[in-house]
Amino acid sequence: MNVTIPLAMTLAAFAVQTGLLWRLKPGRLAGDEAEYVGAPLPWAGEGMWVRVPLFGALVRLALILSGGRVGGARLVLSALAALTVGAVTWELQRRAGPVAALAGGFVLLASLERAMLSIHLWPDTAMGLSWLVAATVLISPGPQAPIWLALIGTVALGLRIEGAALWAIGLAGVALLPGPWTGARAASAGLALLAPALFTLWNGLGKGVWRLDTTIRFNAVVAVQDAATGAGRVTDAIRLAVAQHTATAPPVRFPPHRILVRGLARLRLLLGPEAFVTQILIADGRAGYRDGASVLHKPVRRFLLRWGFTLLVAAALPVLPFAPAPCVLSLAAATAIYAALVTRSRYRMALLPLTTLCMVLGWDRFLSRPELAELVPGLALLGVFIVLLVLAPRLNEH
Repeated sequence: MNVTIPLAMTLAAFAVQTGLLWRLKPGRLAGDEAEYVGAPLPWAGEGMWVRVPLFGALVRLALILSGGRVGGARLVLSALAALTVGAVTWELQRRAGPVAALAGGFVLLASLERAMLSIHLWPDTAMGLSWLVAATVLISPGPQAPIWLALIGTVALGLRIEGAALWAIGLAGVALLPGPWTGARAASAGLALLAPALFTLWNGLGKGVWRLDTTIRFNAVVAVQDAATGAGRVTDAIRLAVAQHTATAPPVRFPPHRILVRGLARLRLLLGPEAFVTQILIADGRAGYRDGASVLHKPVRRFLLRWGFTLLVAAALPVLPFAPAPCVLSLAAATAIYAALVTRSRYRMALLPLTTLCMVLGWDRFLSRPELAELVPGLALLGVFIVLLVLAPRLNEH
């Protein structure tokens, strides 16, 4: 297969990201970027924020390769985001041809949100690549599919705790997909089974906390605080959860239906108009951009940043029934996971590659034999999404 389009899209994405990094020059580590580079978080409380260790190790390796310069590490990891753009276009070209590859590539290149978050040290892009590769393996599983799924699941589990879903999918693939039980298949299954213990050992030896991850428990407390208080800001719910963890706040009670209501609010934050870059990184100045406001000077940029991902979701929903089932089911699972407990809108970068793949493949299949009646289920999904955007409670990031 001709690699011209995927290579061009990869290089174009890297050029855009490099230009933004040079222009914005982030002067501070924002949020848990500091944790990933190994800086202590004394306010977090003992054992509150112990994560699966693989992404932190990747960030520290990038620091070593860049001579200890955080800006250099940002550039190194930005390459992973560019490769993700290339991977999406490669898969689209393989399944639907060069026009589909160009369409998907330009959708990703037009995402200012993607480009800006790509210069930060967060694992969302890496998780997006993991979900993408797993879905493409499942779309047309070959003899090596169980091995690939087990390896992808192992890596995903080490990147973020929600990668446990891909880890479970990998184990299920090893057990259920047809094919011979080769030594490689058995070894990949063994590695996947040992992964939780290995990552727990890593945390125990490195941080003195013998757990795979503690953030999922903390995020559950955040969800409870959010349901109890109806906080309008994500940061308020997190601060209350910190107080709860350190026993400086009393236990809370709330009507059970509030869990559903707040879940819808988190889903709107995840899929609706962009908030994290605008509110946290630019308005609050937490990343220390040299001139962050300049990004919003032109109306086109403001529109792309604010509405780009939401419009992509709106374009994908009508044709989801036409997209490959593994792609749609993976996207649905990832969306549910990221909206379940606590969310930042930046987490949707883990959904962006799959959403783009589903959207382009869905439209390609529909347009090959257009029957308007077949759009009815997808248009119903779009209607539900519009109702969510209009009626669900609003959450602010700061």
